[in-house]
Amino acid sequence: MPDDSSLGIALFPPLAETRSQLEKLAELLQWKDAPQLRHWQEALQHAEDRLQQAKVRIAVLGAVKSGKSTLLNAVLGADRLRRGAGILTSIVTRIQLGKISRAHLRFKSKSLLDRQFQAALAFLQSSDSSLPSCKLDQASERQSLLHWLDEQPAEEDTSHFSEERAFLRACLVGYSEAIGYLNNSTQVRTWSGEESCHHQAWVEQDSRAVFLEDLLLEEPGWTWQGTEIADCQGIDSPNPLHLVQVQEYASRSNLLIYVISSRIGIRQADIHLLRNLYQLGLADQIIFVINLDLNEHEEQADVDRITEHILRDLRRCGWQQPHYFMFSALHLLLQRKLELTTREQKQLEFWQDHPVSQMSANAWKTFQEELHMRLAHQQSQTLLAGEWRHCQRLHRQVSEFVERLQITLSAETLDWEEWQSELQHRQRYLNYHEQNLRYTLKGGEQQWKQHIDYGVRALFERQGGKVWSSLDRFLRQLELTQPKDNFSPNIQSMLWVQEAREKLLRWVVDEINVSLLPEIARLCSEITMLINQAVEPFFEVLDELQHREYKLQSKLQNDLVSSSENPKVYWQFPEIEPISFTTTMAFQTPEQLRSWLLYGQSWFRTLWRKERNPQMDFHQQSQRELERQLRENLDFDVLNYRENLKYRYLWSGTEQLLETILVCWQEAARGCQADLGSLLEQLEKLRSERKQLIPLLAQWQNNWGKLVVRLSPE
Repeated sequence: MPDDSSLGIALFPPLAETRSQLEKLAELLQWKDAPQLRHWQEALQHAEDRLQQAKVRIAVLGAVKSGKSTLLNAVLGADRLRRGAGILTSIVTRIQLGKISRAHLRFKSKSLLDRQFQAALAFLQSSDSSLPSCKLDQASERQSLLHWLDEQPAEEDTSHFSEERAFLRACLVGYSEAIGYLNNSTQVRTWSGEESCHHQAWVEQDSRAVFLEDLLLEEPGWTWQGTEIADCQGIDSPNPLHLVQVQEYASRSNLLIYVISSRIGIRQADIHLLRNLYQLGLADQIIFVINLDLNEHEEQADVDRITEHILRDLRRCGWQQPHYFMFSALHLLLQRKLELTTREQKQLEFWQDHPVSQMSANAWKTFQEELHMRLAHQQSQTLLAGEWRHCQRLHRQVSEFVERLQITLSAETLDWEEWQSELQHRQRYLNYHEQNLRYTLKGGEQQWKQHIDYGVRALFERQGGKVWSSLDRFLRQLELTQPKDNFSPNIQSMLWVQEAREKLLRWVVDEINVSLLPEIARLCSEITMLINQAVEPFFEVLDELQHREYKLQSKLQNDLVSSSENPKVYWQFPEIEPISFTTTMAFQTPEQLRSWLLYGQSWFRTLWRKERNPQMDFHQQSQRELERQLRENLDFDVLNYRENLKYRYLWSGTEQLLETILVCWQEAARGCQADLGSLLEQLEKLRSERKQLIPLLAQWQNNWGKLVVRLSPE
């Protein structure tokens, strides 16, 4: 990938260079403990800590075998990503910049794993009461259940439980290996350097992947600081929760890369997800990559034909003029890998004179440039805007501080009284406005939280709210499949629970999330805008002081010092992972399942009596009973989600944002003040060396000024 310098664009404030220049200034002044310099170093560290949390996200999407992992491996220049374990799990593999290769695997907590395990066990127990109970931490019980699963082939009427069987088997087989990584809370295992490739075994095998919750890779080859790129698998999975992960990550992303195989084209899974993304309002954020299979396309005409077919399908999904690139990810990967197998070397040589290879290389270069430009724009306009301006303000303060030193050292005599009076006035002025800022934030916090409360209640109102209106429509339309002849009531009842749960989750994905996720983003945007409007005047106070300082310097040196344009403050909502509405709707606790199993067993007496048309009665009454239970569960789940969304996400994010703004204002205010006593004392020591020092300060100021260009986020 191109580095920052290759395109002349800075994607991040030059914090390291700024810190280095401040250290050099301290050496020049022989004053490493200068309060003012120490403050600026601390402010830089705080900014860096905040920027570590700021991420521009890129989601790489596409169906299985489309080439997502190959594309990312081409970016990294090595085979770092492996395809996930399939039906049981579909984690989003995230990649960030790191000094060395690291793999961070987050394992599920014991409590979460136990809930999932017991829920799957309850489903299977509905089909066969001989299925033994099992606690995962009991080795003998694990062995007994595994033996039972091996001895009991799936019957036709229990074939719907294949996923539960596979999940249980994976847990039983892999538990002894995973137990060292499981705890009462989520635990992260990190492999570094050459050992970082160990993560691949965990994502490739079901018996290991089933214990994972998240995977983060750090790679030195990923050169865009502050950027996270993710391999999103699961759009082909029959499990709707896998699609949810893709949907929710994509909705939080700033840019989406959708990979389409030229050999396979657009499939039904692609159409489903693309229409979903279009409804989420993400159409303008998508770049399509048609991944060329050079073994399939020998002529440009063949590529043109396949491309036109894919573009026609994209137009049917809503993209009248899709923005796309065509290149071979595998060809690029082989070109970038440091070590090639004999087969890979022969493949690369075979493609060397391929008619399409040059077109692929040109498209890859253009793709890189556009991706880099989009990232620069996203970082400057969204996540980094407030921090950029904070760094700009700090840079100006340091510049003025050095200019003041130069003026002082150059003057034969200097009247300090006016300067001291100005600093005293400045201190009183800033103290006054800090109190006002605190009052504004405290009073505004209540108003902004009320705004959030109103917005959340409007979404979840029982009458007229978007969420419940959609759920009511789902319950009215829910139709359970008719039972087969000679059905088993308890098995059929559990099948219906599974059917209803899957239909509910798909409804949430396709109908509710497409309106709920944009509404949550809108609420965050509104709150951020209101807060920015409230605090902007207080940052303008700091800029006003800059103007006063320039006037004072002009008077002292009888020369006009031009001031730079005052940057406006702009802060973004903090990086907090949103609460997932879909996983709240999982409807799979063991207690719920066992209560429904008892309901099914109660129908055995009716069947034994051979009452009239028991099959129809069972179906109709079960339909009503399941709808009643669903509504009852949804009442609790929706309320639970609503409160978590309000308190743990929106309110918590607002509080964090206000705290960040106050800290940044205080840092900027302190940077406007100087400890005049210690400053004068040090300057007296330096006056005898001013002939040597003044040129060195001028050279330092020149180097410092070069950072101004890189401090412009535009």
